[in-house]
Amino acid sequence: MLLVWDDSLSVGIEEIDLEHRELVDLVNQLHQSIRDDQDQAQQIALIEQIKERVQGHFDTEERWFKEHGFPEAEEHIERHQEFLQRMSDFQTQIEFNRFGVGVEMTLFLSEWLETHLKDEDQRYSKYFTEQGIIAA
Repeated sequence: MLLVWDDSLSVGIEEIDLEHRELVDLVNQLHQSIRDDQDQAQQIALIEQIKERVQGHFDTEERWFKEHGFPEAEEHIERHQEFLQRMSDFQTQIEFNRFGVGVEMTLFLSEWLETHLKDEDQRYSKYFTEQGIIAA
C-alpha cells in the first residue's frame, strides 16, 4: 500500500473527505496493478477512473470555493489544472509503452495527493473553519 488514509488528511468536510479516501484507494489499486505487472489495458482503465474521479472531486472543491468565497480559489484551481495535465502526460507515456512510467506515475500520485491534502487543501479547511462554515 502506497498511501494510508488518516485524520491528518481530513479537511473536515465529509463530502470531500469521502472523495479523498476514494482517490487514495484508487492510487493504491493502480500501484498494486503496476507492482503485479497486470495488463496494460487494466492499468489504463484505472488511470481513466482516477482522472474521472479527480475531475469530479475538483468540481466539488471548486463549487465549495465559489459558494463560500474562498480567497485562494484561483491559485488552487491552477494546481488542479496542472495535476490534470500531468495525468494526461502520464497516460500518453503509458499508451506508448514508456518503460518505468507506471512506477513514476504512482510515486507522483501518492506524493501529490499527500502534499496537496496536507498543505493546499488544509488552507481552505482552515478558511472554512474560521468563517464558521464547517466545525472546528
